[in-house]
Amino acid sequence: MAHDKIGISALGYTGLGDGTDGTLKLVYDKDLHRTYLKDYDLNADGQRFEIGLQGAFTKTFTADNLVVASTGSAAEHSSDAAIETIGVAPNDAHLVG
Repeated sequence: MAHDKIGISALGYTGLGDGTDGTLKLVYDKDLHRTYLKDYDLNADGQRFEIGLQGAFTKTFTADNLVVASTGSAAEHSSDAAIETIGVAPNDAHLVG
């Protein structure tokens, strides 16, 4: 069975965590019915990185859904890296799982 993955290695993220020091925190907003991957560290311009997914995924989303940077690599975490959209799923698609 194939699993959807989000590639964040080029941005230097090393996995799930508390949203600091190169990790992303998994957070669910009940009012918006969205799950977020959030970086709470601000860049030099006071901005931070986050990804929003439509739906509740906090019980099913795991580190296996991420392609992350190696913790031993020389790559530094950078929320200033360029981000490019490579595809958009149809509204009725199941985004993660």
